Amino acid sequence: MTTPRAQKILQRLDLLAELSDRQDCLCREFGTLASAQGRDLVRQWMKEAKLKVSVDNMLNIRGVLDLGKPKTFLMGSHLDTVLNAGKFDGTLGVLLAVDQAERLEKQDLMLPYNLEVVGFSEEEGVRFMKPYLGSMTLAGTFRPEYLQLRDKEGITLEQVVKENGQTPQAVMQDGFSRAQLAGYLEVHIEQGPVLDQLQLPVGLVTDIVGQQRHQISFVGLAGHAGTVPIKQRKDALLGAAELVTYVEKLALEYRDMVATVGTLEVLPGRINVIPERVNMSLDIRHAHKDEMQQAVNKLREKTSSIAKKRQLLSYWEALSEVDSVQCNTQLNAVLRESIMESGYPVKHLVSGAGHDAVVLSGITPVCMLFVRCKEGISHHPLEQASLEDIESAIKVCDNFFDKLAAI
Repeated sequence: MTTPRAQKILQRLDLLAELSDRQDCLCREFGTLASAQGRDLVRQWMKEAKLKVSVDNMLNIRGVLDLGKPKTFLMGSHLDTVLNAGKFDGTLGVLLAVDQAERLEKQDLMLPYNLEVVGFSEEEGVRFMKPYLGSMTLAGTFRPEYLQLRDKEGITLEQVVKENGQTPQAVMQDGFSRAQLAGYLEVHIEQGPVLDQLQLPVGLVTDIVGQQRHQISFVGLAGHAGTVPIKQRKDALLGAAELVTYVEKLALEYRDMVATVGTLEVLPGRINVIPERVNMSLDIRHAHKDEMQQAVNKLREKTSSIAKKRQLLSYWEALSEVDSVQCNTQLNAVLRESIMESGYPVKHLVSGAGHDAVVLSGITPVCMLFVRCKEGISHHPLEQASLEDIESAIKVCDNFFDKLAAI
């Protein structure tokens, strides 16, 4: 039987899902009107939970349960989405954190730390092709040059921050020092099928795989689709197509490696014109840094080889690189006990998706609880976590913070 707490979280998820940059699907990118509306809604809920609420200069929404302690424990996730998203990715973790803070405040449970709930403004890397802008701010790893990143419309990150009423140059002042933090818990849907197949509501994350993102371009020569002989063409799309198939072939040569070409921009993009330029993205992930870098090097060599063979120019830009992360042993021991005391078997999982915990692991111990999602579907409108599994996550979080309070 589910509690009003779980029902409230699901109702709030529905309300946030109504806030979108588009009418035909859920899409809430960094710095948009929909993201501001979502932030305002979360601000309201944080205030109802008696938290001290602020928005930092990277538009993260932050609510503090100030217990007068020298250190702070963080809990949260992200509020931005991919295009055509589901409503649970990231957002579930934020709302579970608000729920937990509200419980602790009502029960006057004295933690050894302050609790700060964070709704990160940007994790997906959709608008500016740079993930973790929100958590990099808290971790103190945001670089001033990131302010000059541009979206597809040519708008800079700096402009977006200003338009949302914040001060771009002050972003570097919004971070924590290592001495200020005690740890970070992120609850997130699994985004994979393991828990669903095992019929388990929750799982314990042990590791998060490393990830690299790159932008690759092939440049040839446009021409008339009806008059230029096939053998004389410098078709950029044919070069890109050859590389796309090689990406799959190479990834299959490595155990547990995944590689994805998620975007292709064909220019000039006309039915009767030979493609002159293709811009394509590459997302590659693996638990072992050396093997991932070896694969990237092979892909770069293949790109040059294709370009030479087809008389094209090629360009390669590294967008981001994040190493694999091991969750903290001590926090995982507490989380493991919390799962067992909630009445569930403990399933250890490796996350193939990146999370804000990756960035925060650079300055504080991190742990993650995965919640089952139906059939492992994520980044899609069919993404679904049941009311019963949300209730299971609440139980585990209650036990986790009760154990922290007893330290």
